[in-house]
Amino acid sequence: MTSTPSCELIDSGEGARLERFGTRVIQRPASSAIWKRAAPKAWDRPDAAYYPKEGWRFSDGQKFEQWEIEIAGLRMLLSLQNNGQIGIFPEHLGYLDELGTEIKLVSAKSGDQALSKVLNLFAYTGLVTNFAALRGAHVTHVEISKKIIDWAANNVKRNQINPDLVRFIADEAITFVAREVRRGNHYQIIVCDPPSFSREKKGDSWELEQVIIGLIKDLIQLIDPAGGTLFISSHHLGIGPEGIKNLIVDQASDRLVRLDSRTLILSESGAKRSLASGFLVQAQIGSLAK
Repeated sequence: MTSTPSCELIDSGEGARLERFGTRVIQRPASSAIWKRAAPKAWDRPDAAYYPKEGWRFSDGQKFEQWEIEIAGLRMLLSLQNNGQIGIFPEHLGYLDELGTEIKLVSAKSGDQALSKVLNLFAYTGLVTNFAALRGAHVTHVEISKKIIDWAANNVKRNQINPDLVRFIADEAITFVAREVRRGNHYQIIVCDPPSFSREKKGDSWELEQVIIGLIKDLIQLIDPAGGTLFISSHHLGIGPEGIKNLIVDQASDRLVRLDSRTLILSESGAKRSLASGFLVQAQIGSLAK
């Protein structure tokens, strides 16, 4: 008997995607899904459907807001948001195995899991944070929204993680990173998922093109001098993976050991199709060249 996955892309097309998260089937916009829907009947009764100008609609008026799923060995609380988000980006599941491998490598080199230091920037509700902490890493979780920080802390409690393993920072990630550089702090693993646009606490805002050069410069400086790994994910096609890779080469050419990129995709469960959902750049940074 085949088990049902806890998270799946059921179908996509005609500007939308249909996904299942645990017990709930959710319909949301997907502008890149310009093809036909492969399973039209599957769209008849989603538990909730999001329409940008209207908000959420519910089948038979059965309204709900929160529910829990088990995914990647984690318990995560999901919640319907006014912007159509639900608290998890399923494409990030695509690099968790590599993150786990890097944490093991750091532990093997140090001989002590407590020395694995992970910085999670734009950390949202803590999928990466929980995954890393459950593997013995100390995680610094940076997210600007206090509401989202509380949500992430709730997820840490759900997974019965030692609270000493997670440090929550409610701050603008770019400001925090610059401050950490001045302090001379370092991390063996950095995970960064910057948005294309952000509004800061004081009302200022930025677009990724305006900050990405300085951000990558600071991230390279924060990697442990003995070496470490940088994961950068994005949906910004204007910059693209090659742009990110070129900026990393600019800043770390004398320390760069390996540099890879790939598209993050969600594969439909019932068809031979997939939906592109951003990209990932992974850079292994070594000790300074002599």
